[in-house]
Amino acid sequence: MRLTEVILGRQDGAGRPGERTKLRRTSARLPIRRAGRSAVTLPELILVIVLLGILAAVAVPRFAESNLLATKAEGSVKDVVATLRLARRMAIDRAATNPNGFHAIGSGDTYSIYAPDTGRTEGAPKRLADGWLFLTAYTVRFNTLGSATNLAGGMNVIDIQKGGETWRIELYGATGGLRYYKRN
Repeated sequence: MRLTEVILGRQDGAGRPGERTKLRRTSARLPIRRAGRSAVTLPELILVIVLLGILAAVAVPRFAESNLLATKAEGSVKDVVATLRLARRMAIDRAATNPNGFHAIGSGDTYSIYAPDTGRTEGAPKRLADGWLFLTAYTVRFNTLGSATNLAGGMNVIDIQKGGETWRIELYGATGGLRYYKRN
């Protein structure tokens, strides 16, 4: 069937020449336009924007809060790691004047560096972020070579926890090296 025959209403083998027949819908025929609207109205657009704004107002603060809590936790862990590294560095640097090295100590939510020769804490004790606690109290002794001494199995583990989330710091005795990671 040709397009011109469809438009004129003629079909092959149907009716007499020149006689009009009922049109059939075919794929060659152009689509019929709907009589209704084909665009979005301004009130509908405003309603969608308002709904998206409400969803964003609820979701964004919750997302930002969860990121902030994770950042605080990792910040506390990094601060404990920095304190351990500082105690090791102090033990090496002050070997001539402080032959017993330095200790990094922590319990509850407080940690600090202790000098056994003077019996004093170096600097003010620091605290973990709100709600974070050391699972067990720890004392890491750094000698004048920077090795962590008196550690069971050559490695000391410090766990910091809040709720179901735990961060672990592993300290290696002979070298005084360490690594940290989130356990869950």
